[in-house]
Amino acid sequence: MPRIDAPTVAEHRARKERAILSATVDLLVNEGDDAVTPAAVAKRSGIARTSVYQYHGSTAELIAAAVMELFRRAEAEMDAALSAAGDDPEERLRAYVTTTLQLARDGHAPARPAALAGAPAECRAAVRECHQRLMAPLAAIVDALGASEVGTTAALAAGSLQAASQLVEHGADLSEVADVTCTFIARAVRP
Repeated sequence: MPRIDAPTVAEHRARKERAILSATVDLLVNEGDDAVTPAAVAKRSGIARTSVYQYHGSTAELIAAAVMELFRRAEAEMDAALSAAGDDPEERLRAYVTTTLQLARDGHAPARPAALAGAPAECRAAVRECHQRLMAPLAAIVDALGASEVGTTAALAAGSLQAASQLVEHGADLSEVADVTCTFIARAVRP
């Protein structure tokens, strides 16, 4: 019988799952998709490789779980930033843009579509749902700013944010990029 390091088997399993997820996120954020393997996760988490497979059957499943965790964290940060911004659409736009760029700068942006290619369909569907939830506030913001084609405009604004994120990831000043991006999106959205 395996030894458990918690008061209950359920808590033991939850602790192992958290350790595996933490190690996977750390590898994904700091070393990239290629660094995530069951062996690397086992080594980083201090859990036997065979145990990693008990929680996630493949590298793709590990990456999908890490991406879902990054989405969860991004949603929490975005919710907090938007709550602090209040109801003014320009302030909400600034909060959305700044938070998105901070996540990108810190390597915590959840977008990793290529890494999910081998993930089970239900994992990919869950990631798409998370992405839609994260995009919903941007759609609401562009609607409040007066966009006539909200879906298309929000998608174009998201493309601008993706380009801005790449600038920040490559060392551009976050504050300057946020200012330009907010101005660009606000001007493009207004009728």
